[in-house]
Amino acid sequence: MNREILFKAKTEMIVRSYNNGLDDGIWVKGYLRCDCGMWLIYQFEYDRADQVAYEVNPETICQYTGLKDKNSKKIWENDIVKDSRGNLYKVFWQENYYQFAFICIKANDALLFGAKWDLWSLAKNKDLELQGSIFDNPELLKEGIEE
Repeated sequence: MNREILFKAKTEMIVRSYNNGLDDGIWVKGYLRCDCGMWLIYQFEYDRADQVAYEVNPETICQYTGLKDKNSKKIWENDIVKDSRGNLYKVFWQENYYQFAFICIKANDALLFGAKWDLWSLAKNKDLELQGSIFDNPELLKEGIEE
């Protein structure tokens, strides 16, 4: 078996951004670990041959689904993707089936709105495009049916 099991999350610290002033943290990607109640993401630094750990906000932890969009961008839990017809889907972990899934959050067709699919059945459609995440783009979560 050869798959990447990666996580991403926003750092706990507030960092200064050149364009926005204060930011609520930066995204870090790597391997997840909980140590004494602190959630940490470890990144391997190739030029230094060691690992760097970042304390992250546990509410922003997202796991990599193993899929990429049509532009080869990784699709993570809590991401929002769009199909060629303009429908938006949120990626989530479906606990009762132990799998990643999509739920349609904005649709051109009333029958699609609120429908759920397992990640792999919708991902066969090669035209999915990453639009953002629920953390960075909450405006995409405005559910509805397009008129």
